Amino acid sequence: MELKECTIEELVSQREQTVKQHIGEVVKPSWYHDRLTEIDRCIQDMNLPDYPKPSYFAKTYPIGSVLQKSEAETVARNIMVILSIEDDEWKTLSWDDYLAGRIATDKKADIDKVKYEKSYFEKVIPYCVSADNARRFCKDWTK
Repeated sequence: MELKECTIEELVSQREQTVKQHIGEVVKPSWYHDRLTEIDRCIQDMNLPDYPKPSYFAKTYPIGSVLQKSEAETVARNIMVILSIEDDEWKTLSWDDYLAGRIATDKKADIDKVKYEKSYFEKVIPYCVSADNARRFCKDWTK
């Protein structure tokens, strides 16, 4: 079983077993250190809020997303900002709601320029309907 598939209780148990193996000198120090580091990272990742609200993601600009396009990353963050302002709850934002939200949140936004974002909107909206999906969109959003 991979560590990422373990529950936090299983990770703590594996950590204790690893320490016992090291104390009994069953393992080499480098393996011991690497294994504890890996377990501790998984525990740290699991201690993130389970279901953070969109406002949690709106705070960080998602650089290096799965789409590898800055325009898509900007649209994804815009969606999070709009969701956080509306009611800070997860839902599937429609294109019309996105347009209205963009105009409301960015006074400089020109509706014709915002319409250019539609193709990116369609690519990122599946990642912006839940915290789990948002974390899959960008490594920066897993911190």
